[in-house]
Amino acid sequence: MKLFSDGSVNVNTGAADIGTGTKTVMSQVVAEELGVPLEKIQIEHADTGTTQYSGPSGGSKTVPSDMPAARAAAIEVRTKLLKGAADEMKLPVEELALAGGEVVSTKDPAKKLAVTAVPLLQRQQVLVGVGTRGPNVEGKVISMFATHFAEVEVNTRTGEVTVTRLLAAQDSARVMNRLTFECQVQGGLVMGLGLGRTEERVLDRQTGKMCNANWHDYKIPTALDVPAEQKVHSVDLVDTECNTVGAKGVGEPSTIPTAAAIANAVHDAVGVRVPDSPITPPRLMALLAARGKKG
Repeated sequence: MKLFSDGSVNVNTGAADIGTGTKTVMSQVVAEELGVPLEKIQIEHADTGTTQYSGPSGGSKTVPSDMPAARAAAIEVRTKLLKGAADEMKLPVEELALAGGEVVSTKDPAKKLAVTAVPLLQRQQVLVGVGTRGPNVEGKVISMFATHFAEVEVNTRTGEVTVTRLLAAQDSARVMNRLTFECQVQGGLVMGLGLGRTEERVLDRQTGKMCNANWHDYKIPTALDVPAEQKVHSVDLVDTECNTVGAKGVGEPSTIPTAAAIANAVHDAVGVRVPDSPITPPRLMALLAARGKKG
């Protein structure tokens, strides 16, 4: 991480943003530590030739794994900057804080110095910090948790299942960005809806090739399939031990429980268990018929 003499910041990281808001959240972490507005933070990322190493962006680990490293780098830059400001302001470094692009005395807010006016930064033109993420806390489970609820309507004559309501209650600890969090969980619900209702790979047993490898026969949910009432509830439990930003993952827990919740709702409605996904009309009608024969 580099803080330049004009007050702008460059963050160099190998983390890739695959649409989950990694760059946004990383900018927020840096802004939180350095008091720099988001528009002055540049994220240089995902170039194996020029950026620092980072693990893959997947497995619900990008924010909890990479943000602590960004925070550590920002803290190193902040420490250097405050020490330089303390010499100029003739104040103990412990009494200084960063806010709004200024170094401010916590005891006397009237005593302040613009970040760009700190002599150390003016002389060096750049302050550099390097951060890494340490291992997980031993003896602690830092996984995220989620519970999904589904309401369905089942046509027992045709086997059609309509999902009328979905609710995801998600424990991802500290929510770093409310908009990206809710959008990612909403998307996860839709993917889980596809697994539970329509998406099925049909393979040719002889060749092993997928027979329905097209958007016509492999049926992903459309806007017409998504329930009108689909809500996200953030549990927002505070976890100060999982990592230095207090955040856990989002992605996988927002998808995994949905199909099971739909299957449980179908069982509650018509009394049969559907052990395979998706719950298609032929599959459900066969189970309903078999139940009738047993009766």
